[in-house]
This record gives sequence, structure tokens and C-alpha cells, in this order.
Amino acid sequence: MNNSKLPIFQSNDINISNEVNMVWSIANTLRGAYRADKYRDVIIPLFVIARLEAALLPTKQSVVEAYAKNQNTPKQVLESISGYKYYNASKFTLKNLLDEPDNIKTNFESYLEGYSNRVQDILKSLNLAPKSI
Repeated sequence: MNNSKLPIFQSNDINISNEVNMVWSIANTLRGAYRADKYRDVIIPLFVIARLEAALLPTKQSVVEAYAKNQNTPKQVLESISGYKYYNASKFTLKNLLDEPDNIKTNFESYLEGYSNRVQDILKSLNLAPKSI
């Protein structure tokens, strides 16, 4: 069965402990970029984002390349490439965000802005849309 066609929360091929460790690592990096009272508000949204990203990783580079060739590529084409009804056209992943800790806020905003409109709605509901952080 093709895993790219399974609903996002039913795939069992993701190592959750690796995701949890990565999210905590990112959260620790973000600690300096966020006020202490906002830090815990970031953890749950990061788990959601990590899960969304995990589903996209196998096709991420293809989406980024298609978008880089033509930023007017129709969303349906990018969704088809991603295998889901959403995509992320940003060159960043949660993992490579850690490569530039001095630019984490700017790069994280760019990463979030790379998500398609369906995810932007989720980010807004989590108060994690780029304009709100």
C-alpha cells in the first residue's frame, strides 16, 4: 500500500521518539527567541508542525524544486507532488533550522510561510502564524 495516500495520522513508519527529541531540541533553541511566558505555547504547535513535516519529507525536495522553478506553480501541482492536500515550499526543514541558530526566528518564519494555505489556517488557530510570532 502506498503510504503517501494514507491519512496523515495513520502512518506507522515514523519514529516518534526521534520526532519528540527533535522538537525538544528546537524548543530549547527557541527559548531565547521567545518570552518565558510564551515558550510553553510553542511546544504543542511544534509537535503538530513536526507531524505535518514528517509526512512531507519524502517529497519535500521535489516540491521545493518545482516551486523554485516557477513560483506561480498551481497549488494543485504542488499538492500532487507532495502526495497530500498541503505542502511546504520553503527550503527549510525543522532539522536544518538548527544549522543557523542566530537566524532561527527569521528562518522559522520563512519555514512557516512556506506552508500552503490549508496549513496556514492551522497555524493561525495555534497562534503560530508568522505574523503572530
